[in-house]
Amino acid sequence: AFDRAARRDPARLAVVHAGDGRRRFACGDLLSAVSSLSRRIAAALPRPSTDHPGDDGSPGCLDRHGGSTGAMPRLVGVYASPSAEYVAAVLAVLRCGEAFLPLDPSWPEDRVWSAVSDSNAALVVSAGVSHEDDVLKGCSCPVLRLNGDIRQGFDDVVGGDELVWPCERERPREFCYVMFTSGSTGRPKGVCGTEKGLLNRFLWMQRRNPLCSDDVLLFKTSVSFVDHLQEFLSAVLTSTTLVIPPIDWRANPTSLANLIKTYRISRMTIVPSLMEMILPTMEKNISCGYNSLKILVFSGEILSLVLWKRVREILPETTVVNLYGTTEVSGDCTFFDCKDLPAILECEEITSVPIGFPIANCEVVLVTHAGMADEGSESSTYYKTGDYARRLKAGELVFLGRKDRTVKNYGQRFSLEEVESTLKEHPAVSDAAVTFQSKGSPDYKAYLVFKNKDGIVKDSLQYREVNSSQDIMASIRSWLIKKVPPAMIPSFFLST
Repeated sequence: AFDRAARRDPARLAVVHAGDGRRRFACGDLLSAVSSLSRRIAAALPRPSTDHPGDDGSPGCLDRHGGSTGAMPRLVGVYASPSAEYVAAVLAVLRCGEAFLPLDPSWPEDRVWSAVSDSNAALVVSAGVSHEDDVLKGCSCPVLRLNGDIRQGFDDVVGGDELVWPCERERPREFCYVMFTSGSTGRPKGVCGTEKGLLNRFLWMQRRNPLCSDDVLLFKTSVSFVDHLQEFLSAVLTSTTLVIPPIDWRANPTSLANLIKTYRISRMTIVPSLMEMILPTMEKNISCGYNSLKILVFSGEILSLVLWKRVREILPETTVVNLYGTTEVSGDCTFFDCKDLPAILECEEITSVPIGFPIANCEVVLVTHAGMADEGSESSTYYKTGDYARRLKAGELVFLGRKDRTVKNYGQRFSLEEVESTLKEHPAVSDAAVTFQSKGSPDYKAYLVFKNKDGIVKDSLQYREVNSSQDIMASIRSWLIKKVPPAMIPSFFLST
């Protein structure tokens, strides 16, 4: 779809980097970059194993019957922030018939290394990351660095036959991407995602709320969060213009509201906590002009009734949809159109917006300790989410929380056990516990038990000059920043 659309209208604007007038890419630019980068990736990849699928150490995925059904791709890490380079690299990997592994530049070195190592990545493609040399020097596989503008091309690349898009091949690949999520065992786990799952989600939304030629989308979600896939793939598959905010926009989240106004963003996916931050600025902007936002998609966190009411008051003409899903099922699997909420509030007592009904070709069942409460299909495979929910009289599902200690902070899911396990590795910490409550602003705290001074000195000489527990906690925070992603850093560190 992308190839045909780009060839039909190569001059159409595809990607815009906000605030940088030089970084505007037409569909033809992107197609040319994908074509040349595909050949370069194919030439850089080691020769594939001729043995049985998976013998080269690539992660394997099983079908619902427990056996391999597709070609086993090799994994190619893509180390880049949301950018034209990231989009081109992902499409190039897919064109090579391989699978991509998003590597978030905000991750600490240890996490990047472990993701590359644990997934047995065959290659890492790096683009536009200032500290890439420091991080990738410890990589366990070759690194392909993209320097300069993607429009410069790679005509000097030798080798590799003319590549055919995987959709034209008889045997589809078994999976097309791997994403790492926080694990309850204290170690991140890789999740294999399929083209079938991504396309089902895209086609469902396209049938429900089709993208039009004048739509403008926003690609702002971290590449470590599964929602970013639909943000940029929806634009690519429909030749819709994609706007990418400056890389440092998170330092001033309210700037996003001004970007929405300036570039006339018509559709946006956002977590509720971020919407709370930018809504006052959006309200001010809308009072001075017209609202370009046609569809607002909430995902990643519980959507409170209070926030929904504020959004409805400020954006009365905007369609508001609440989605629910997990990385393990290719992202979203249920939806609720908030236009139906007033009628539900007349007959139901709820404190949050429902997550609604399954999207097309998905089934959701409620399970009790005794077994399934709903009737599920015997021929289907179900993923046990660990989430609690209840069904309203009209059939909509309402999210109630989780049975384990997996939480979401600004849309990023992680396990509290992983944070505790990491903290206990610190030489000054004897024991650690973390608590998380999300009611409005997240309340995220770490409680630490320190070793006695002799124990600290024995385990690490660098703490001999530490004079107070506050000094130790400051050093522990700095140490933790190098171990886990930003969303997993507690807001407060307390000693017990």
